[in-house]
Amino acid sequence: MSHSTEPVVITSSGPVMGKGEGRAAAFLGIPFGRAGRFLPPEPVSWTQVRECFSFGPPPPQPNYRNKKQPGQVFSLVGDEDCLNLNVWTADLNPSEPLPVVVLVYGGAFQAGSNAFPDFRGDRFMGREEMVVVSVNYRVGVLGFLELGHVYGEAYSGSGNNGIR
Repeated sequence: MSHSTEPVVITSSGPVMGKGEGRAAAFLGIPFGRAGRFLPPEPVSWTQVRECFSFGPPPPQPNYRNKKQPGQVFSLVGDEDCLNLNVWTADLNPSEPLPVVVLVYGGAFQAGSNAFPDFRGDRFMGREEMVVVSVNYRVGVLGFLELGHVYGEAYSGSGNNGIR
């Protein structure tokens, strides 16, 4: 797919601008929620066109590439504001609905990112026209530690925040 100008689409959160990538239009790093520490995600919205040209931050996780500062036991990579997704589509105005593939990375709920190169949506399409969505979710204790019994009702269900 060739785009002479950057494509803009309207989402339920606000307008997003993508870019041509291979034979697809790519919208990268679209926020779908705001994650308060150990709290359920909150919806986000905006009114101005948001440029979605690069992957959003991954969830906080150990840096398994072992790039740590001297004296550190381990280092972390990522950001708590990690609730973002990527969308690739072969056609912005299809005559019929396109199939949708949703990619959720592995990592034993401890590590991972929707920016993994093998999960690029334009690589999945081949000759087929489709929509590919890859999502980030909270991993480790930020996504799966239940604190309701310790801190009360506001944190009840915090053990499911990675799935929410």
